[in-house]
Amino acid sequence: MGRQLAELYKDIEASRESARLNGLSESGRADLEKLCRRAQFRWDWAFSENSTGFHNPDLIQAMLTEAEQTAEQARAILAAYAGH
Repeated sequence: MGRQLAELYKDIEASRESARLNGLSESGRADLEKLCRRAQFRWDWAFSENSTGFHNPDLIQAMLTEAEQTAEQARAILAAYAGH
């Protein structure tokens, strides 16, 4: 999942630099950024939690699943507007 997030950020940056996101509205850009932040936060929280899920593995798994699903939503927006 960490690599997926890193690749997502690289693809977003490349799309911005090449102007492939020009067709995306301001609210669409905000949604894309919000999804990325949400996925990153879930990922960071899961791995910064001190017991690494020992006391509540179901919560950690839920956080990682949400991070993955949210990153996939961001990837879908990127694919629709930037061809990734």
